[in-house]
Amino acid sequence: MGQPVPLPTNPAAPRPAYSFTDLRNDAIPMLLALGPSLHHDPILMYKVLRLAKAALGQNDPDPLKPPPQEDSLYLDVVTLLDEVILPSLSHMDCNCCIAEEVWNVIKLYPYQYRYCLYSRWKNDTYQQHAKLLRKRGESLKKIKSIMKRVSKENIKPAGRLIGKLTHSTPGFLFDYVLLQIQIYDNLIGPVVDSLKYLTSLSYDVLGYCLVEAMASADRACFKYDGTSISAWLQSLAKFCGAIFKKYNIELTGLLQYVANQLKSQK
Repeated sequence: MGQPVPLPTNPAAPRPAYSFTDLRNDAIPMLLALGPSLHHDPILMYKVLRLAKAALGQNDPDPLKPPPQEDSLYLDVVTLLDEVILPSLSHMDCNCCIAEEVWNVIKLYPYQYRYCLYSRWKNDTYQQHAKLLRKRGESLKKIKSIMKRVSKENIKPAGRLIGKLTHSTPGFLFDYVLLQIQIYDNLIGPVVDSLKYLTSLSYDVLGYCLVEAMASADRACFKYDGTSISAWLQSLAKFCGAIFKKYNIELTGLLQYVANQLKSQK
């Protein structure tokens, strides 16, 4: 059992926080100053996530409703996730427990907020920190080696390796996996079966990466004859159908993308 920590006697020490308002005024600025360095203290990171979940739970948030207008930590927690929690998670190797705690907070937000966080995490965060850029290169090297060996005969060992990598750095790893699927459609079955070791956070990031892969593709959706669907889009569509059928991934973002495409007559 833990013991209570006595209050510091130094008058220059930060004030203890007794309410969520104190947390915003005193603790959150210090956490923002720490940034990704929070990964050095997983226990503190765990406590911050539990406090964030409790603060959001005060207003009984509903992802389908607008954010609360009254004074709350709703947007402050988004900033914490963007600048501190997700970059810190990228430094942690194979820590699925922290990833699940992060998901317990992120799932309280609608998919628009979540996908925006994933986009910044995948495309911007690694460019701002040299250590994360190096870690990204090492992870890409590992996923390339794993994808060369994925087959029906070694689904379990390959799946465990993919799961360990995606606990901390799911975004750009899924980009590479989806790129391989678009080129080699015979990988769809083995890859779908090997993704059973992912965390809930990784599954949600995968849903975002699928939407991004279809929305940001600079290739034509039809072949040169103008009537047949391109092979890369067929492969992505087959993978989407298989992955959403097999695993519990939220469909809202993908359905909204399809509705927008139909509305724009594409």
